[in-house]
Amino acid sequence: PFYLEYETKFNNRKNYPDIFAQFKYVIENMKNPLNGLYYHAIDVSREAFWCD
Repeated sequence: PFYLEYETKFNNRKNYPDIFAQFKYVIENMKNPLNGLYYHAIDVSREAFWCD
């Protein structure tokens, strides 16, 4: 939300594509299909024991 607000107010929305890509990634990759809740973090390499 802060990134979006900054881009809207001060940067002429130049990075909107990046913001939307980040939201899309979260929606597609960080939601637990069993309970519908979102993960706090994701480790694509699956090396962090506390993540995923």
